[in-house]
This record gives sequence, C-alpha cells and structure tokens, in this order.
Amino acid sequence: MLSSSVFLLLTACSQSSPPAASDPYANGASYSWAYTAPAGRLSALSLTPGENNLYFEPILAARNGWGPIEIDRSNGEQAPGDGRPLTLNGKTYARGFGTHAGSELRYSLRGTGAVCTRFTADIGVDDEVGNRGSVVFQVYLDGVKAYDSGTITGASATRQVNLDIRNRQELRLVVTDAGNGKSSDHADWAVPKVFCERPASGRLDTTFGSSGRADVGGSDAVLEPGGAVLISDTAGGDFVLKRLAADGTVRQVTTDFGGPDAAYAIARQPDGKVVVVGQSGNNFAAARYNPDLTLDTGFGTGGKVITDLGSLGLEAAYAVAVQGDGRIVAAGTTVQPVPEGTPSSNDLAVVRYNANGTLDSTFGTGGVVVQRFDPPSDYSVDEARAVAVQPDGRIVIAGKADASGGGRSRLLMRLNANGAPDTTFAGSGLIRGDIYSIFNDVALEPDGDIVVVGYEGRYFGNGVVQRYGPGGALQDETQLQFTADLFGNQNVLSDVLVQPDGKILVGGAAYTPPANGGTGLNEYAFARLNSSLSLDTSFGTGGKVLTGLGVALLPSGGEETPLGALLRQSDGKIVVVATQSARYWP
Repeated sequence: MLSSSVFLLLTACSQSSPPAASDPYANGASYSWAYTAPAGRLSALSLTPGENNLYFEPILAARNGWGPIEIDRSNGEQAPGDGRPLTLNGKTYARGFGTHAGSELRYSLRGTGAVCTRFTADIGVDDEVGNRGSVVFQVYLDGVKAYDSGTITGASATRQVNLDIRNRQELRLVVTDAGNGKSSDHADWAVPKVFCERPASGRLDTTFGSSGRADVGGSDAVLEPGGAVLISDTAGGDFVLKRLAADGTVRQVTTDFGGPDAAYAIARQPDGKVVVVGQSGNNFAAARYNPDLTLDTGFGTGGKVITDLGSLGLEAAYAVAVQGDGRIVAAGTTVQPVPEGTPSSNDLAVVRYNANGTLDSTFGTGGVVVQRFDPPSDYSVDEARAVAVQPDGRIVIAGKADASGGGRSRLLMRLNANGAPDTTFAGSGLIRGDIYSIFNDVALEPDGDIVVVGYEGRYFGNGVVQRYGPGGALQDETQLQFTADLFGNQNVLSDVLVQPDGKILVGGAAYTPPANGGTGLNEYAFARLNSSLSLDTSFGTGGKVLTGLGVALLPSGGEETPLGALLRQSDGKIVVVATQSARYWP
C-alpha cells in the first residue's frame, strides 16, 4: 500500500535540519526531494468501479520543493512526518498529500480492474502558513496540461478540481511557485480521487498500447505471466520473435536458418522457454528460446533444428504443442516422392522431437508420421493446421484433406502416443468433412470433448464450430457469420480457446467486398459463445466484435487460413494478435 511503502522512502530521503533562523528560507536554503519507483514497481492502478482514493495507489515518481511529500499531513518542514493535519480554510481532511511548490506526483492510469473516467480533488494553500504563500496547481494528462488553477494564495478559497480523464494513461499533479519564489508555498491535494467504471464486455481496452492497440503483429502468439505477449513472425526471410511487454515496450530477435525462413506457430513451455516452428527452404524448422529471448543451445544445434522429411516440394510446420514430458510435437505438410506417372501431392506430416531437439524414435517411423488420405492416383493437398496433446498423451490433429476429385475437406484425426492412428476415435482415428471446408484450430475441454473451428463454403463462406465427444461422435455444431450472408463475403474461423467458465472464444477473419459496402480488406473478428455454442449476447455486439485489425494469410492457405492469435489473460481480458495487436474487456 502506498501509505506505508512511500513513508519509508520519504524517511530515507529526508534532509538534515536547517540552520536555526526565523525565516526557514533565509540565505537560499533548499531541501528539495525526489523519488522514482524502482524497476518492477511501475504497476498499474488497482482500480475498481466507483471511487478510488490515490492514497492507496502506487506512485511512479514524485518530487517536492521542501522536504518529502507528506501523506495525510501538511508539508510542514523538511523532515518526514513533521506536518499537521491537512486543513484548508478551516476544514480538516483525513486523506491527501501535503506538498511544497516545485512538486509533482505521477501516476499510471493503466488500471487493472476498471477504466478511469474522472479525477477530483480539493486544492489550496494549507492553513498552517496563514495568508502567506502563492502557488499554481496544474494537472497534466499524457504530458498535456489539462488544468491550471491560476494563482492561489493562503487567503484564497478552497478550489475543486473535476477533470475528465477518459482514454488517458498518465496523471501528473504539479504545483509551481506562481513565479514569485517558494516562500510558504505549502500546497495540499486533499481527497484526491480517481473515479472508474467497468466497461462493457467486448469493448476495446484503451489502457493497452496506444488507445487499445499496439503496432505489433505476427503469425501466432502466447502469453507470459505478468501480461507480456510473445509473438512469432517473419521478416526478411528469417524467424522473428517479439516480446510486447505489459508497459508497451517491444523487444525482438531474429533467427536465420539459412532460409528463406518463415515462422508460423509458437508454444510456451512450463519453464518459460518458447518453441517457434515453421519452414526453412522446403524443410521443417524449429527454434527454442530462453526466457531472455536468446537461443537455447541445449536444443538442436545452437538452438535450431532443421528436419528434412525427404520432400520434393513444400515442407512446413504450421502448428506446435509441448507435451507434459517436454517433448515437442510439430505438424504441417510434406511432398513425398511418388512413383513415376503418379501426381505429386502434399501429405499431412507430424514430427515429434525430444526435449533436446533430436527426433523421437518412439514416435511413428524415426520420429515422423506421414499421412495420405486418398489413393496415390489422386492429386491431394493434406495439411495439419493445428495440434493439441491430450493429458493421456494422445495427439489431436486438425486441418484439411482434399476430397477425392478435388475440393477442400476438413479433417480431424487422433494419434496414439506412439504415432499410430487411434482407432477408438470415430472407428478409424479419422473424421473427414464435406468438400470446400477446413479446420484451422482445435481446443480440448476439461471433460475430454474436442472443439474445432474452421470454414465451409465455396463462393462465400461461414465460420464453423463443432464439438466432438472423446470417441469422435459429433455433439454440437454451429455456423458463424461476422458479416452479412452475401455473395463474396467470407467468414473464417482460425482460433479457438475454452474459458475456465466453459464459454468459448472463437476468432478469425471477416471479409466484405466493396460491392457489398465493405472495405475489401480482411479484418480480424472474434466472438464469445456459450458452452451450448450459442452466441453470448452479453458480449460485444450480439456476441461478436469486429476489430478493424488487418489479417495476413497463411501463404499456402489463401483466405481459408488467417494468421494470428486469440489469447485470454488471467484477469479475463482478451488479447488479439493479427497484423497489429489489441486488447478487449471480458
């Protein structure tokens, strides 16, 4: 709490006693004081809906013109705790700050539980100096002066500050000496309060980034404890890993496999290390990073692994998951050699690595499983787009398998821990959907049910959500449209996560062509569903949110597979990562 922690700091920063004199300011005496919160203590306000007294909130920085700023007392003299009860024109205040001209108090308005709407305070020169003193009170919001009291003296009436602070991120309370010297300039901020409200569910959280958005995006993302976002991306033909810290700062590192390289998916290990997968040339590629974003030299060669599956063409890992025992599962596609006269096709590929980056020989054939779902005479493109590992070690794969004769067909399959098809799932280990459909992501529910999301449609498409039981039986399904059901409109789901309360967040892309009144651009959109898969109409607009964030697409997937991520913080706030990032209230 501010009152105790800052008081100790005030004591530590106090000055020695001045020489005895009838005028404490004689001979140019000065006892200025300053404080800056140590690294790691720059926290957001612990705001709740209603009124919040700044007495209880952390100070980022402070300075004072004569001794330390006093808490719940007047400035007094240069020693800590030597003030009197805060008093303005005969009224005593239990809460507030006693300062001296040349002072400043700085707060973050990045509240953790609500958004700031208004700041209020009673201000004036404390009665302890009588009619002496002349000061100016100022309030700065995001570095811009939003309030100026003009000159106030010890003879002035108490003033009230009542200031709109919506969509602001920093509050600074400043007192100057009114230009005539600092003698007797004892200035009180009495009952300083920040009023807050809880925004509607699905509303943009303007305390994130710049007014709710950050100009940082990528192909996939995970959250770290403390609110940082780790984002995989590609730039200049290399892997890029970015950390968007809770304070908005960005750090990034680049990894060159010899490429051209592309990063598509990321997973975080329990020890804080992260694995990023994608492709280097026409091979699977994976890199593991330490929490400080340096390459983990205990993985592969210098933190990097390239796996050649013998492909004759495209070979890429589009998804990754970390098992409880530390082994790593990467899934994607490969083009395998075929007999002469047989069309070359893409086959679904799953690779499992040991924790040190070597292939796990207990999985499939030498650590690799390759699946083709149609006869060799048929051209097909079979790809894994998502992977999840069940608590029992079985592996769930979602993606697509081209239907015989052409047309995309959504695919859901489960492998045993050794890579063999799990025939207890849907009788064969495999579920294939209708043509012109795809699954892009998969999530596991606590009861063992499997939720998958994707797309279906030919000339215009709808997002699709399906729930399967542990044995592969279809239990529930729904279609989702972010934009109107008009020719040319596309609604694609690429992300899914299950909340602790059983509700389900799904996200993807919405496209409306100019002919239908749209922008002609893909934008990220998401929705919250009840556990029954019906829209949660208490969220956003009818359960849905259009973010306005642009969406990049998987190079081999076209409009059917948007890149990005949908994440949920421990406080329930929702982070969207597309070509930019944004955060929303739960």
